[in-house]
Amino acid sequence: MKLRKTIGITVLPFTAALALAGCAAEKKSAGADEGAAPAASSKERYATLLDDKVKALTKALPATEVKLDSGITVPFKEGEKLRVAFVGYGKGYDYSKPEYAAAKEQAAALGMELEEFDPSGDAQKQVAQMQDIMASGKYNAVVAFPLSPDLTCDLMTRQMPRKGIITAAIGSPACTTSDTPGVVTTVADTGYTDYVYTEWAKEIAATQKTGGKAILLVGPQLDYSAKLAAKAAEAVFKEKGIELLDVLYTDFTQPDSLQKTQNALQRHADATLIASAFPEGTQASISAVRLAGRQGKVSVFDFGANEQALKAIEEGTVAGSTPFYSYTKVKTALQALHLARHGQKVDAYYGYSGHAPESMRPADAKIMFVNKDNVKAFKEQVAE
Repeated sequence: MKLRKTIGITVLPFTAALALAGCAAEKKSAGADEGAAPAASSKERYATLLDDKVKALTKALPATEVKLDSGITVPFKEGEKLRVAFVGYGKGYDYSKPEYAAAKEQAAALGMELEEFDPSGDAQKQVAQMQDIMASGKYNAVVAFPLSPDLTCDLMTRQMPRKGIITAAIGSPACTTSDTPGVVTTVADTGYTDYVYTEWAKEIAATQKTGGKAILLVGPQLDYSAKLAAKAAEAVFKEKGIELLDVLYTDFTQPDSLQKTQNALQRHADATLIASAFPEGTQASISAVRLAGRQGKVSVFDFGANEQALKAIEEGTVAGSTPFYSYTKVKTALQALHLARHGQKVDAYYGYSGHAPESMRPADAKIMFVNKDNVKAFKEQVAE
């Protein structure tokens, strides 16, 4: 995903009252123990590129107009809080649980009102929720993970702003193109950015001293992140002399991943590594390697760097990982809306989840790659 253009958001003095339509919207609330995130016990955990700008703001909410690059203007009265509808990927995934934790905690920290919606990874359900949100008249801001940019583009870039709702996309862009002028900002997931997958594949290739033979584990064939991971791995491995034996497309679940990985290991007795582009695939790969009796012969690489993966790196069953930063991307999106509401200029795009560079990342590295040498520092200072 190549979204490098910076588009300013201009905020002008308030000139008109905010008008929203009225109807009921479905409210979703997480349980107290749902999607719990570790306490931010270090300055680097959840550190974003916008932290300093947010700290410099005054608490007063001025009367403003947020003028979008699409030409639509969204007005705010003096003292009017952001009332945010958060529509994440879905609550039933390890990957997305931190999204909901971040939405709840960071909205409270920024003085926003927030309600959660759970599309359960279903694009049609998400569109229906967005339509209800827009029609309800209850919200003046939306943060959403567009599950199908074909379906969300017009909603987030034109329809919502015209109803007085400013929007931010997390994970992937709201449209199939990089041009989304009606959206305040897009905060791209590390797992939805092409250069991150390319650097991830390079880090994996660097561990193979005499070439290698790889199996790649990704999500569904039509999933955007699966396409990016497959394209990057194919190009990098070919350049580095690693043979890509198989690309396994899965439904993102551990049972499906386990079955397909076991079958692949039977087909490819000469495989030397498995690269999994999602956490459930990593756990399935660890099991498949163990059940095949090929520990020490097949290295497993992860994408996500969740708690299970970091423990596996310490134990030696996973060789390395790149983090998702699911929590940080939501924090960055909310901060961007908060800054725009205060009359501040924000970028149209923040890559790498908006995360600030990690102190343990080598100076010449474009991404964080966690391995046995830095996993302790990463866990203590950065891990989400």
